[in-house]
This record gives sequence, structure tokens and C-alpha cells, in this order.
Amino acid sequence: MTRHEIASTVEQIVIDALSARGLGSLDVITRYATLHDELGMDEADIFAVLLRAEEWFGVNLPDNDIGFSSTVTDIAALVATRLSEKEARAQPMETPPRLASPSIVPEAANGAVLRTVSAGSLE
Repeated sequence: MTRHEIASTVEQIVIDALSARGLGSLDVITRYATLHDELGMDEADIFAVLLRAEEWFGVNLPDNDIGFSSTVTDIAALVATRLSEKEARAQPMETPPRLASPSIVPEAANGAVLRTVSAGSLE
């Protein structure tokens, strides 16, 4: 999903939240309008937008990352970051490189060389 698609979806979520509460007019909604000052959203409205975005995109959006001066673009950027993190976690890890040959004698923590004792040398 591109950042533009994410921003369009977040913008629609904000429009839906404003319409449901009878707040603002659709002509002032831009991606750069602040949620509180320009769109008239309160804390509950912003929280509802975050919850809806979390459900829609399947990510966790900490509410302390979004404040009254945030914009649709700010929320879209946060969603994009969380989606990237989620995708990175979903990628399979590469197989770690194999350890060195077992014939190499490892060193102990104090620098002493550890030796293998065979049954024939215990006299």
C-alpha cells in the first residue's frame, strides 16, 4: 500500500468521524488540516479515528504519538511506519552462518585452550 493510498484511507476515516459527530464541513478537510484547531475534533474524536485506523490497517497506533496539532498526513505517516515495521517482522529470518568446523579447539574465557581428552589418555 502506498503512502498516498494510506493518506486517502485515513482522510476518509477522519471524514467519517466528522460526519458521525456533525463536526466541521467537508470543504476544510485537507490532509494538512489540524485535527483539533481546524477540524474541531476533541480527544474522543481523535481516539475514535486512531481506533478505526488501527482496525483498518491492522496496526497499533499509540495515542501519545498523535495529539491535537496532528494532521491526516501525520496519522498516515505513523500508519506507514507501523506497516513497514509489521512487514519487517513478518519477513523470515535468514539462517545464521554455520559455526566453524568442530575440529577447531575453542578458547576458554581466560585464554586457556580447551582440549578434548580421549579414553586412551586417562592413565
